[in-house]
Amino acid sequence: MSAAIGKNTPPVTDVNVSSTTPATPAAPATPTRRKTQPLGLNAKRVISKRYSLKDAKGRALEEWPDIVKRVVTHVSAAERDPKKRDEFFAAMSDVMLAREFVPNTPCLVNAGKNNGQLAACFVLDVPDSITGIMDHAKAAATIHQTGGGTGMTYEFLRPSGALVGSTRGVASGPVSFMNIVNQVTDVVKQGGVRRGANMGMMRVTHPDVLRFIHAKNDQHSLTNFNISVNVTDKFLKAVDNNEWFQLEFNGESWTDSIQDPVRDFEDYVVYRRPDGTTVTFPDKQAFQIANLSDCTIEEPPRPGMVYAPDIWNRIVASAHKYAEPGIAFIDEVNRHNPMMKSMGPIYSCNPCGEQFLHFSNSCNLGSIDLNKFYDPENRVDWDRLREVTHLCTRFLDNVIDTCAWPLPEINDVVTRTRPVGLGIMGFADLCLNLKVTYGSAASIDLMDEMMGFIRREAWNASIKLGAEKGVFPEFEPNREAYEDFLYNQIGVSRDVPLTPRNYEVTTIAPTGTISLVAETSSGIEPNFSWAYVRKDTLGTRTYVHTLAAQALGIEVDQTEQESIDKAADYVCEHESDLPQYFISAMNIGAEQHVHVLAAAQRNVDNSVSKTCNGAVNDTVESVDSLYRLGRQLGCKAVSYYRDGSRDNQVLTSMKASDSPDSPDMAASSELACNPEAMVEVLDEPPASHADAAHIISMDAPMDPEAEGLARAEAGATIREQADAEAKLTAIRIERPRELSGATWQIPFDGQNLYVTVNHDGNMIQEVFATGPISGGVGLLASKMLRGGFDAAEVAYSLNKVTGTHAVWFNERLLTSPEQAVAECIMITNRRVQHLPDSARAVGKQQAQLHSEQTPVTGAIMSTMIGICPECHGQLEHASGCDFCRDCGYSKCK
Repeated sequence: MSAAIGKNTPPVTDVNVSSTTPATPAAPATPTRRKTQPLGLNAKRVISKRYSLKDAKGRALEEWPDIVKRVVTHVSAAERDPKKRDEFFAAMSDVMLAREFVPNTPCLVNAGKNNGQLAACFVLDVPDSITGIMDHAKAAATIHQTGGGTGMTYEFLRPSGALVGSTRGVASGPVSFMNIVNQVTDVVKQGGVRRGANMGMMRVTHPDVLRFIHAKNDQHSLTNFNISVNVTDKFLKAVDNNEWFQLEFNGESWTDSIQDPVRDFEDYVVYRRPDGTTVTFPDKQAFQIANLSDCTIEEPPRPGMVYAPDIWNRIVASAHKYAEPGIAFIDEVNRHNPMMKSMGPIYSCNPCGEQFLHFSNSCNLGSIDLNKFYDPENRVDWDRLREVTHLCTRFLDNVIDTCAWPLPEINDVVTRTRPVGLGIMGFADLCLNLKVTYGSAASIDLMDEMMGFIRREAWNASIKLGAEKGVFPEFEPNREAYEDFLYNQIGVSRDVPLTPRNYEVTTIAPTGTISLVAETSSGIEPNFSWAYVRKDTLGTRTYVHTLAAQALGIEVDQTEQESIDKAADYVCEHESDLPQYFISAMNIGAEQHVHVLAAAQRNVDNSVSKTCNGAVNDTVESVDSLYRLGRQLGCKAVSYYRDGSRDNQVLTSMKASDSPDSPDMAASSELACNPEAMVEVLDEPPASHADAAHIISMDAPMDPEAEGLARAEAGATIREQADAEAKLTAIRIERPRELSGATWQIPFDGQNLYVTVNHDGNMIQEVFATGPISGGVGLLASKMLRGGFDAAEVAYSLNKVTGTHAVWFNERLLTSPEQAVAECIMITNRRVQHLPDSARAVGKQQAQLHSEQTPVTGAIMSTMIGICPECHGQLEHASGCDFCRDCGYSKCK
């Protein structure tokens, strides 16, 4: 164990043997009573809006103790012995009142009501018939209506163009039928019950895999789906060896030609450069503007084959540009499938990726707040954590027996397998209390320690439950696999008879909304920020992280708005004084996310929902490396989100740089610390006091790519940026007598465009443009630059102008003269900072520097992706799910 974690190692119970720590007594039946902390204002707001019963006018009828009583009363009904039922009710009520554990949203919403559907995630099959497809759509709608999300694979539907024997027609293909489910999900939305969520998956061997990869490129199709490609070991080997790969359907080689959607469904070919590499097209537009004059066209060796590296590169490039598809290593999933013998392979997972399940199976989820078990004297209260783990495993097992499952076939499979998904939240907050930097080697050790302990104790609890209530019915046919797993991997003593109650016990789910209730960090994600202000349909509110305030020597009462406001102002003003281990989501490199993901994955039975956030200047090559790292570290799936890769992202980081040539950045930083000034200057509140402060403008958002790239190119580390002390100086800068610069000649639409950009060695001062462009463009750009606007911001405004003509310049496609002016501004901006000319070259340089830096440095990024559909606050993308911190809306749960 790392010294940063401390010497207080987790004791083990009598069921475990693989430890040198002396065994301690087994967990008592009833955990010791904990003192409950009062709920903060934001937690109360979310509970009232999301979980409380309402009267006819929509007014909340319950507070948290009432909800706890309703939920625990419902779940306790599974305990047949009255004495045990009373003991369980009392103990579980204490745990939930203290918010040491919170079950998934459907349980909180539906327990004790007529609905009674308590589970969050389901996996469905899609039969290859029109009747089966329609039944599938109906089943998905039913599950959405009761509060669950659905995952499915479309690999068993015949490819587009295949003959349909019953009609003698041709099949329209899986993607077309995905649109049916997408429309049905919209209807459920309109019914006001919930916003349905789906995971659509397809095996990489399917003949329609290209249509699937590019299905969401327009960012308007399949809006109710996350999509992910199931890649196989055989395919990955072909990628490694640069080989052609045979597609197949129903286990037989596909012998027809493959149509390529980026080439208007022409027959699939690859374009090979003189150096032997191939050109990859992330979308149709990329193909249309690509210069392929020096390429040779290479056809497949035989119909039905694709070039494996090209398919891999398309997945990577699409994820880089559009944040989808994700990747699932499906053979790795099935290597850890203990029920292969009786139930066969697993093909799909739920919408957020934490539950790979057999068809018609489901899992109810619940999360323990690790930070509630921080002990100032002993680092972690292992005894209490063991007690709560045992109790919560029993709670989730009881949910199976008290849940009104939405379909008979689901009830059958769940009853035979009894899966439960005990997970965690509050990991980032525990890191802060232990003074461990998220993403560092010490945090990886901590994840191994905490999740490994919970997994062992959850299995111990399941074995005891099985001895008391009986094993799950599918255990006996798979006994051999479980003996190997529990004895050799978990470390159960061979003297203990194997009586597992559940087929699985641990997972890590997204906890966006329930973490707001627990007032802790979400899942295993890093903290979003330390203080910020929000304004939406619910009003204006200020948030501050309690631990950040305490680290600066002040106390905050989260039940009093005045205390919150004062603490937020103080944290903002002194944010640079926070200890080094206070690192937020926007300051963590994507590779660090993968290492945390991998540490969690090797300590859970099923899978982990986590987003690997990347900076705006991440290259396609860096995403490729990220996916390969996930494969190398044994991850079952990887979900990647690059800052700015969605059209509706509206929040951008605005932290000032150390560099004295960024007065506009300094202005942004000070505005973020002064909400009143923010309203006055931008007339678009709210503002943020964050580790990387934010400005949110709903009507005229600052471009995250321009700002994020400017900061990345500045080469400053996160902590250097945090130390900046620039002040707001909104005054016009006078032009010096002499400037330096350069002039570019760019052929455009049959004419020559001339662009001159001059600077004083630190800042760009003026821009001239002549040719097929209005002379006013240069004049306005010059005035903006001398008026205090950042070069990247000016470039962003110009980049919004598009045209019908295209030219390749500085490793970038330009579609208007205005974009050419923007690129010349950015070239000059990079040169004065001693950086390479092109954004691509800068990205490669940053990637190289990142590999040499300590784990806590990296480019600033935003996890914000758009506007909440309910309160119009900010949506955040984390743990593979979109959720709103203001009202508690979650796309997945």
